[in-house]
Amino acid sequence: AFLPFFSLSFFLQVSKWMLSKGIGRTNGTYSLLLRAYCMEGRLDDADALWEKVIALNDRSTPKNMFSFMTHIYKKHEMPEKVIKVC
Repeated sequence: AFLPFFSLSFFLQVSKWMLSKGIGRTNGTYSLLLRAYCMEGRLDDADALWEKVIALNDRSTPKNMFSFMTHIYKKHEMPEKVIKVC
């Protein structure tokens, strides 16, 4: 049976499993994971994923992901985490 509303923890479990299998490694998946981590208050996990995304493909990371993470860092008073983009 299809459940129209999944919990964030279920989404996170499925997404992490997919990424561990090499499936769904797209900017969209990473963006959704970042948002889900932040919605659950798991800022350490979001920060670790963000660092991984930047390390993997800093030149092709979408502007909206940078904007979102800058907003999160500002909201949680973590200015030292904001990176300078040249």
